[in-house]
Amino acid sequence: MRDGIDDLFAFAAEWGDPRLIARLLAADLEMSTAPELPSYAAELASLPPGAMRDAALAFVSLHTDADNERIVASARAAVSALEREDDLLASALASVAALFLMDRARWVDAAWFVDAAERATAHARAREGDTDAVAASWFRMMAPAVLIEWNTYDGTTRLDALSAALTVPRARNLLRSHHGPALVAMGQVLAARGEFGAGAVSIARGIPLFPPRSHLRASAQARLAYVKYRQGDWIGARRATRLVREGLQPTTVWSSALLAAIETLEPATGGDLATAVTRIEEATRALATQPSVQAEMVLLHARLAVAIGANDWLAMNRLLDDADEPGWRRVFTEHEWRALRGMALRNLGRTARYRELVESWADEPGADESSYYWAHVALLAHSGGDIDAALRAAYRSRELVSDGDDPLGRTWVRIVIGTIVSLLGDATDGMGSYEAARAELAAIGANGFVRLCTRIIEDVATQLTRSSGDALAALTAQQRRVAELVAEGFTSAEIAEILYLSKKTIDFHVANILSRLGLPSRRELVRWMGRVQETQAEASRPRSATSSVDSTL
Repeated sequence: MRDGIDDLFAFAAEWGDPRLIARLLAADLEMSTAPELPSYAAELASLPPGAMRDAALAFVSLHTDADNERIVASARAAVSALEREDDLLASALASVAALFLMDRARWVDAAWFVDAAERATAHARAREGDTDAVAASWFRMMAPAVLIEWNTYDGTTRLDALSAALTVPRARNLLRSHHGPALVAMGQVLAARGEFGAGAVSIARGIPLFPPRSHLRASAQARLAYVKYRQGDWIGARRATRLVREGLQPTTVWSSALLAAIETLEPATGGDLATAVTRIEEATRALATQPSVQAEMVLLHARLAVAIGANDWLAMNRLLDDADEPGWRRVFTEHEWRALRGMALRNLGRTARYRELVESWADEPGADESSYYWAHVALLAHSGGDIDAALRAAYRSRELVSDGDDPLGRTWVRIVIGTIVSLLGDATDGMGSYEAARAELAAIGANGFVRLCTRIIEDVATQLTRSSGDALAALTAQQRRVAELVAEGFTSAEIAEILYLSKKTIDFHVANILSRLGLPSRRELVRWMGRVQETQAEASRPRSATSSVDSTL
């Protein structure tokens, strides 16, 4: 490959015509592999001046330092000059420049290049018609366009246009390489809007359209991994992360930084805080080498998860302060963001600010349909002593919990419901919410949060026992019956037959009984139930007048 490139530069120098490197520039601009031109900066500089040489030099400069104002200005000039010579190549350069600048949160500069790419594509269409090359140019331009539109709160015009344009090729399996970046970008926006399933599907459809072991494919896999974590598909997220790691090329600094950020999520959201902190430090160092908005978004998610897992509410509040105006649109929905802020304020005891946040939240569009909002309403009412309002809000929150929500957010809502209902309403009903949260956390592998949830269940069960004087207060009627049969020596299979349930259901009940009572094993349950039954029998045994008097004396 390098011999061919060397010959190409030799011909261009001999003939004094930089246009001979146009094909190489076009290939690099497609970003299908690690770009070749940065290795030939000296040869480029020695070519005669011209739009093609200047465009190639601009690309090389952006590749190495997209934060330099002089480089951005030279890239603008190169795009403008190239428009008069090759509209499609000008559009490709402008689209790539927009992607570079967008990942630095330089939205205004990136928008200029998107406009230039759109203009150049329109010129090519007017001259050549709707050829495949023109269509490809438009789709490549739309990848940065929809992301800029989203991050600058500029409506959904371009997103809607892209979605419509992709309908036919998706439905008829006619997707080609130029559709890949557009599908991934659209998936990122859909996921950022909270549509995790649709976002994951769009990104997954785009990934096979990139060449193997290309940095674009690795970057797309990293983005898919993040959306999978948000979706609750942690197995899929780990698979995508592994594919990023296996497909990375050593020189791919963008994907390396993004991978470092992605690899913080599993330990952070799984509750392995020590490992998470180490990986966050590694990702922070990687980002110092190659800044990336996408990686920063991922890293914020991991840092927040670590703060919550460590009950470090001050650190969490500082993170939220730092990220309140990050220079890019937050990946959390407005309701998620308020829920996180409310969690920090409440646990810090900043009651006035917490009340202000919840009360102002009511005016936010969609608040009435947000389980997060109603969970905080329930907590605020509880702190104010309004039992009826707290229960109404908790039950309303439970109605609104959706499988489409972030799994950690969803389980937090269930824990809030469990707390309010257990302490103020039907205790066993509330404990069921705790168990639903714990089962969901266990299913996705969030073992650290499973342990936290188990401790909460044990603490609430202890409170219920003390307040009621009933050792079995934390158990539902069904669980009491199962516990009694276990104490009588029946196996799970036998209990299942007695109660007309499946063995799996009985095992599930036994596991929850052990958790609620804080017991380590079935054997300990048998012993514990024996002591409870002895205590109950003693309490119900009639006492003689003499013994009563004696005890009084």
